[in-house]
Amino acid sequence: MKTAANDSLLAFCEKWVRTCGALSLCTGLLVLLGWAFEIDTLKSIFTGLATMKPITAIGFLILGVSLWNLNSDSRHHKITQCLAFLLGGIGLAVFGTYLGLFNLNYDTWLFPDAVRNTDDL
Repeated sequence: MKTAANDSLLAFCEKWVRTCGALSLCTGLLVLLGWAFEIDTLKSIFTGLATMKPITAIGFLILGVSLWNLNSDSRHHKITQCLAFLLGGIGLAVFGTYLGLFNLNYDTWLFPDAVRNTDDL
């Protein structure tokens, strides 16, 4: 049964998902710009803390696009599902690296010199 309260809650949730998607997308973009132009402030939340790696920033970008498309019409759902699958693959690759199963050196793919020069790898 549809009620005005359910409709307003649904509208609030849709706006919240889009807002989270936009924040995620902007965060990933800012971090990648920080790596590209060597702006330390954009690479981490606070100066002196560990930096967000480029692969994580790409994950934030993918997450942001996925969340943004989630509320779109049904023709974008396949794209959203593919992006979610890609994000899961990135997560598995990072987890496998932390477990020591393999090392894909994905942190050096986009900015090889910049990432190699950081102390907090």
